[in-house]
Order: sequence, then structure tokens, then C-alpha cells
Amino acid sequence: MPDFSARSVESGADRDAIAAAITRAIALFEPRLVNVTVNLAPAAVTRGAPLVSIRGQMRAGTAVHHVAFELAADAAADPAVGADARWEAHG
Repeated sequence: MPDFSARSVESGADRDAIAAAITRAIALFEPRLVNVTVNLAPAAVTRGAPLVSIRGQMRAGTAVHHVAFELAADAAADPAVGADARWEAHG
């Protein structure tokens, strides 16, 4: 993955570039996921909501399952979002 620290999720072009890079990484490193879509929400919309949404289909043998993953912004750094207690014990 490239360094996105100079990008802003407030910029539509930057969101598109980040989403495209995530989509490419998934295609390269997780070939079981197909028809992948990645969406990034602007920070103004994400108060308590997911920042990155990944959807696709997962091949498992002859079956295909619809999957969705939501990745929040740095919840530990943002008290308005709150940390996920499942990860607190893992550092």
C-alpha cells in the first residue's frame, strides 16, 4: 500500500485514489474475494460511522458468499467514536 498521509478523505479525488489502491491490494493478496467495491466516506459524515466499507463476493469451494467489512477511522484516537473493546486486550 502506498503512503496516504498526504491525502485527505475530504477530497473526492483522494478518496478515489485510496479506494483504488485498497481494491488493487485486495485483488493481489486475497484472490478469493471478487467483485470488490471499496468506499470511503468523508470525515464530516463518519462521526460514529465506518470510514471504509469493503464489499464483495468470497469464493469458498464451489460456493460464493457475499461479504462486507467496515473499517472505522482511528477509533482509539477519537473519543467520539470510541475504541472497540475486543481489541483493547491485544494492545
